[in-house]
Amino acid sequence: MSFHPRRFMTRTIVAVSLALLLGCGDTGAPSERGQAPPPRISVELADGTGLLDPVARITIYDVDLEQGAKIELSVTGHDASGRHWGLFALPDEAFLTRGTLSLPLTDRPLTESTAAAQRDPGDGHVVFAVAGAMELTVSADRITGTVTTDDDRISAELEGEIDIHCIRAVQDHPGGTIHNVDGGSAFTTETIAVHDLQGCAALPQ
Repeated sequence: MSFHPRRFMTRTIVAVSLALLLGCGDTGAPSERGQAPPPRISVELADGTGLLDPVARITIYDVDLEQGAKIELSVTGHDASGRHWGLFALPDEAFLTRGTLSLPLTDRPLTESTAAAQRDPGDGHVVFAVAGAMELTVSADRITGTVTTDDDRISAELEGEIDIHCIRAVQDHPGGTIHNVDGGSAFTTETIAVHDLQGCAALPQ
């Protein structure tokens, strides 16, 4: 399976933007209004920059039992000037039981067991790390890890909460998403939030 990190980041930014819009109601006490909640994950670049509004997410696609789960991992955020940073990976299925991830970084389209890290220098172009590595550990809904490259604006340390979602095929789910396969047969999927990497396997069939 080939995968391009630019398209991966676009989907992630759209999902994050929708989440912010849906959660923007003013329900706090008067003393709390106007105060942003603390970030659920901390991402600090090697040059000392702390990212704003970082989001970490794992999506497990359990829609083709013959090929097993397909897994996407992303961590994204931006600095005070609005320049984006992102880490994207396609872990192997054993990651769901292992909980650790050690992958090389590439600036090529992603395949299983590779990762990409990128930054926006502010000139309209995206800069990818051409070499380096990422080391991550996920325990329950917590993630810790490092990204190591020769670019201090991409290298980073991260720690905090991560959202884990399972996308699986269902029958006649009214709120699901319909997919066409090769222009013929179709199936419907639903997205379920789970609390750890084993959450998809524990869902009732």
